[in-house]
Amino acid sequence: MSTPQPGVFAAAGPLHLALEYDAPALDAATLGAVRRALADGADDAVIALGAHAYRRLGGAAEARRLENIEGVANTPRDIFIWLRSATR
Repeated sequence: MSTPQPGVFAAAGPLHLALEYDAPALDAATLGAVRRALADGADDAVIALGAHAYRRLGGAAEARRLENIEGVANTPRDIFIWLRSATR
């Protein structure tokens, strides 16, 4: 990747909350609902998928590449949510 992902490297507020979930029933509709809920309530939010969830959502061809990217955090969970804000 030649350009950093803006959501991951954006300037952040002083408060952070990181959540990881196993979500074996995660589907595209649920992921979209999570994204919309976070967009409505957070100053800044990053949603990341683990390789297993990505594979279940149809990204099998790319999942193997995601498992071995050096310098990038790898989560064994299905979904990682990072909330950043200036206020609680």
